[in-house]
Amino acid sequence: PYSNDLIIKKQNLAEELFQLSTQALFVKDYKNAQRTYEKAIELNRELRTGEIKQAINAGLNHQNTKAINKRRKALIEELSLAISALDFASILKIQEILSHEPFHGIEVDEVIDRAKETRREHAQKLNEIASKQYRNGNISLAVTQWQQALRLDPTDIRIQTRLSRALKVQRKLKKLTSTEDS
Repeated sequence: PYSNDLIIKKQNLAEELFQLSTQALFVKDYKNAQRTYEKAIELNRELRTGEIKQAINAGLNHQNTKAINKRRKALIEELSLAISALDFASILKIQEILSHEPFHGIEVDEVIDRAKETRREHAQKLNEIASKQYRNGNISLAVTQWQQALRLDPTDIRIQTRLSRALKVQRKLKKLTSTEDS
């Protein structure tokens, strides 16, 4: 009698949870629909139906897609503002986020292209400043400028070469000054 009573209570609880999951589905509360459905199935496997599970998954997928699209739009706006402000730290950070799979698309490609072009242009300006500093004998300042330029445009061979040459000169100068001090 006691175990039968427990079994009946367990089945009633499972049915109540199942009803709650369908109600949650009706109001598009897919997370709670999923939770209550899974608990109902744990208590009574006979309540398992493919239609409810599919409806829950479809709802969750729809919510995820909406959230991703909203985030993509916000990131595109943030990147556009960072480009306008020449905020290169933000440009690099946001560009890295947008390069991941869920954000791909034409709008993303366009704003990333704008960001890359802005970075390239600024890297060239830094390259010019560094070259002038180098010619004027300000090797440390030139190295700093070329390092910044390289962070903005890591594929620029000319900047890489100039930075490498300046670092060699800088090391040689340090050796000379350290031997003079001895």
